[in-house]
Amino acid sequence: MGIYSKNLLTIFTQYRGHSFTMGGKEDLSQHTTMPTVLKKFNPKLTGFSTGISGPDGIFAGFNEAVVGNRAEDMPRQARQLVEKMKKDKKVAFETDWKLINLFIGGNDVCDHCKDPSRFSVENYEKHIRTALDYLYDNVPRAFVNLIEMMDVAAVNDLKDQSLVCKALLQTFWCKCGSTLSKEEVYEYSMELQRRARRIAEDPKWTRKSDFTVVLQPFLREITPPTLPNGEPDMAYFAPDCFHLSDKGHALGGLALWNTMLEPVGKKRTDWVLNDRVNCPTEQRPYLATKGNSGSQ
Repeated sequence: MGIYSKNLLTIFTQYRGHSFTMGGKEDLSQHTTMPTVLKKFNPKLTGFSTGISGPDGIFAGFNEAVVGNRAEDMPRQARQLVEKMKKDKKVAFETDWKLINLFIGGNDVCDHCKDPSRFSVENYEKHIRTALDYLYDNVPRAFVNLIEMMDVAAVNDLKDQSLVCKALLQTFWCKCGSTLSKEEVYEYSMELQRRARRIAEDPKWTRKSDFTVVLQPFLREITPPTLPNGEPDMAYFAPDCFHLSDKGHALGGLALWNTMLEPVGKKRTDWVLNDRVNCPTEQRPYLATKGNSGSQ
């Protein structure tokens, strides 16, 4: 949301075609996302988002993300994704391989202070497990990226960059960032990260030969990129200072793809500025899983 926004009037525009996880409107030479990299290898790739759209719009593809959703919404999104794939005539549901991304947690942190019980770390884990269990039981031939969330406290620091950022972050996007201490926001973010790691380590995801869940931790230790003077480089963020800009999504897409090739247990936990797109090698011509990483 707000990827190409230059002002608050367009901040709610959903530029799904450029999302780092699902955006496929451009090709790799124009914008780096996980789908644009995959399209380079497989021009027949389908399901990615191709433009501005809500989750049910014609340009959404299989992108079920909804603005403001929390972990409690993941089981519903999983069901809707399966239903949409089964109805799509371009998908051979039983035989096509699917790459699914699950990325959630920022809004859970930002709503935690309003209802600590509802948005507890236990419920966060429960809802994600429920969604993954549904995919496990209903989707053949699937590789699921469980993308570990970032430290919301680091992003919340951007509120000091402008009065607009401060107003939006404290009164709209992340009220808990102003009612909880930075340490409390940090610790809650870290606990959600730990829960995601525990979910991914469940041996259940290795029991099938055609289904796996792999943690992608490249956001775990990120901090906002900085300018030469040490100030945050706001070119990576939308005008609300909470969502990523096109430059931020390109950086995220590159980090996601490269992390998918790195062995489990040896994956990066930060994004790398000015990195290049890595390719599978003759020694490792596949996406990394627990089974092929020598980490079982």
